[in-house]
Amino acid sequence: MLKPEPDTPLREATPERPLRIRSWLTWTGVFLVGLVLLIEAISRSGLAEKVFPTEALDVYPYPFEIKWRRLQEYVAQNGGVDVIIVGSSVVNTGIDPDVVARTYSQKTGKKLRIFNFGVEGLTIVPDAVFAKLLVQTYHPALLIYGTIPRDYLGNYDLDTNQGFLASPWIQYRSGQLNLLGWLIDHSVGLQRYLVYRDWIRSDFLSTLELYIHRSNRTTPSGYEPDSFVATNLNTPPNPSNPADESMFNLYHNYQIDPFRLSQLQDILDLQKLPETRVIILEMPMHPTFYLYMGGQAVHHEFQKKLAEVITSSHSIFIPANGNPNIPANGHSDREHLNHNGAGPMSTFLGQQLAALTLNNHLLFTH
Repeated sequence: MLKPEPDTPLREATPERPLRIRSWLTWTGVFLVGLVLLIEAISRSGLAEKVFPTEALDVYPYPFEIKWRRLQEYVAQNGGVDVIIVGSSVVNTGIDPDVVARTYSQKTGKKLRIFNFGVEGLTIVPDAVFAKLLVQTYHPALLIYGTIPRDYLGNYDLDTNQGFLASPWIQYRSGQLNLLGWLIDHSVGLQRYLVYRDWIRSDFLSTLELYIHRSNRTTPSGYEPDSFVATNLNTPPNPSNPADESMFNLYHNYQIDPFRLSQLQDILDLQKLPETRVIILEMPMHPTFYLYMGGQAVHHEFQKKLAEVITSSHSIFIPANGNPNIPANGHSDREHLNHNGAGPMSTFLGQQLAALTLNNHLLFTH
């Protein structure tokens, strides 16, 4: 029979083990914080700028990020901005702010700091969001919204609109509680990482090359020239032509969507913020474009409806009624102006702003 062993007295608990754990956690935390700060410091250095020449905010579509960086640089170099022009791709390629400013100065003797924030792929729903963001951040004396009939199609580009509005950075900068958006906004290291996070994708290099190319092509004042020249635009579009079929389907039985019209009102309401005036500018398109939406009679009804909303908000509407005269080689398609058309359009806008200053005593600087 086995003899039971005497009870072994329990060892008294000592504080050394919990202290060691807390010490390990503390030093691990210090190491991680130090590592993050080191990465952030390197990311902000000149060396990182040479190796990783661009940054991202994880905003879709990416041309928005190019314009945001360009505007930051413009404000830093010029001490602020007086006029910001917002809109879609028709603004992006259709207005050269330098020509607008030069024309205005020649007429009035006054200098304007003007930036083009037209973003390819966006319509009035996201435009209204980032227009407010721009006004609250940079406080321009004048916001010009360049618009076209496409902005008010209720079912157009819903996925792009949703992708833009779902951006954590956009949500954070719009006043919503979003931790990831805050991190993106404050961390240059994270912004540089976001550019290169998809390095394993087969199309990564070509996408990055296009990103950098378009960034370099965009002027310091935000204008992205388009060198493509469309041909045969004087030939009316044909519904039975496959090349025109999608556009006829898009604009068939054209109606202004009430929700999108309310977004125009949101842009006009930015005038309630201190020191900002809003002007709505209809971007000109090739005369044959209006056949897609039913002809000039439908276009005039579109202008009439916009004018009612704009004038009731005590704002100014500059419609596209044959002015300016765009040369035959001034279009890249029926909707967009190329660099040949952007010159006359920019001169026209500069003349309109100068007339408002000289005749109506409106000043567009603070």
